Amino acid sequence: MAGSMNNIAKYSFPNLTLVTDRFHVQKLATEAVQEIRIKHRWKLLIKKMMR
Repeated sequence: MAGSMNNIAKYSFPNLTLVTDRFHVQKLATEAVQEIRIKHRWKLLIKKMMR
């Protein structure tokens, strides 16, 4: 959850228990790894083209 939304939720519901589900955590992690992988692949391709 975004920082501001987290603060609003805590303010509005002081006894709040935050829960995350495995699917969305795994989705975010997979997307982050994919983004890093693509960046590194492009760097390698550009480096090979410069030779």
